[in-house]
Amino acid sequence: MLDEPERHRAALARWLLAKPGRRELYDQLFASVEDASQAMPMPALDQAKPAPIDRVSRRPLVAAAAAFLLLLLGASTYLAVSRSDAGPAQDSTQPLVLSTRPGEVRLERLDDGSHLTLDGDTRITVHLASGERRFDLARGRVRFVLASDPRRPLLVRAGDQSVSGTGGVFDVANNGRLAIVMFKGRLELTPHSAFGRSSQPLWLRSGQKLAFASGQPSHPSVMPASPADWQWTNDVKSFDDVPISDLIAEANGYSPVKISLADPTLGQRRIFGDIHIRDANSVAQAIATFLGATIDRSNPDQLVIRK
Repeated sequence: MLDEPERHRAALARWLLAKPGRRELYDQLFASVEDASQAMPMPALDQAKPAPIDRVSRRPLVAAAAAFLLLLLGASTYLAVSRSDAGPAQDSTQPLVLSTRPGEVRLERLDDGSHLTLDGDTRITVHLASGERRFDLARGRVRFVLASDPRRPLLVRAGDQSVSGTGGVFDVANNGRLAIVMFKGRLELTPHSAFGRSSQPLWLRSGQKLAFASGQPSHPSVMPASPADWQWTNDVKSFDDVPISDLIAEANGYSPVKISLADPTLGQRRIFGDIHIRDANSVAQAIATFLGATIDRSNPDQLVIRK
């Protein structure tokens, strides 16, 4: 990535998606190496390629980074094996209700060693017992990282839909419509009224996501997951040929300061780049730079982009 970022960007994205935790390890690697911010510059929105990097001066950094990454991967493998050998977790007789405020993203660790990442404005009830692990998602989005345990299958309910399996890493969103992204493992979608009671069970496998066809809410479709599907738990998210209106809608969900366009037709323009999605000022600046526009900050609760 340091020498030829455009050549290796797609392969890196596939590698990060192939195994849970790689994104965190990758970020930790460069955060822990001296001068990492200069070694991994973020490309500007109007730039086709990052600025050139001196290959000779960066070579020791690359070697140190590679060695550190191997140590991190080895440590994570040891922790995963140790956790799997720890035995069944203690039953939780009382349901655990977890919730976040709009704009808040929080990691929650469970007694069985699993953990959940809750997106903003999310509410979920957790039931852990000797024979099952059940999660009722009332609203919002959750990243599930659950150890495989055939003795305690999992059930995630969102509205009148449910998915079941034995473990894995996946997202479930319940924001009026069910959405699932599978990163590791396999889940079975149990058909209910929204799909028609005669529907056959639908299996989601690693690297797949479920979406609803436009204009046909009763017929879900399965498509490949993208790197951006993984990134919502991080501050920085990659946007590739996305309408500006969609970017603004997502950013406004994380911040009390709202972004708007003085000319709404500009929302149809499509943008790309790595953006700090939870920082309204960063998002507005990225859009303004892309459009060659200015930001009206006269209202402290609103950022109006004018061209």
